[in-house]
Amino acid sequence: MRKFLFILVAVVFCGCTSTYKYDLDDNTPSLEQNKSIAIAVSDDGSYGSDVYTGSGRTLSNEIKLALKPYANRATILRNMSVLDDFSDEEIEKYDYIVIPEIIHWEDRATAWSGIPDKVEISVEIYNSQRELLKSAILQGKSASMTLSTNDPSELLKKPLEIFFKSAFEVSE
Repeated sequence: MRKFLFILVAVVFCGCTSTYKYDLDDNTPSLEQNKSIAIAVSDDGSYGSDVYTGSGRTLSNEIKLALKPYANRATILRNMSVLDDFSDEEIEKYDYIVIPEIIHWEDRATAWSGIPDKVEISVEIYNSQRELLKSAILQGKSASMTLSTNDPSELLKKPLEIFFKSAFEVSE
């Protein structure tokens, strides 16, 4: 009985937390705060043949929320997945341009399947001269044991917060 309780407790504690991975480019100077920022909209994410309609827009909305403490103005633009989609006139209106890309978007019915949600994104920040200033690959994986069904977008908040805090070098 004691062995069973130990295994149950171990499974609950190990399987009930989300995990995150960050690959941040910290070798460049920090960005200036209170600037205007354009946010592109990534193509929607997919897993196998399932396309998660609206996930690109959701990612841009999460980025806009994460940028709120650092930007004077953050604007989500139309669907543009690469920097070349921007005209020179559009780029000159902003100090920074954020180009997100969904690499992996896996929305599972975790509550009953035990299979975690997973998300992996790339975020690049350019200046108005089209120079890459910051980049990161961010990953999130939900708990495999949960009582609620979540969405991969919920796994974006913490990695984006850490990335932008690092990009704007905000110390606590």
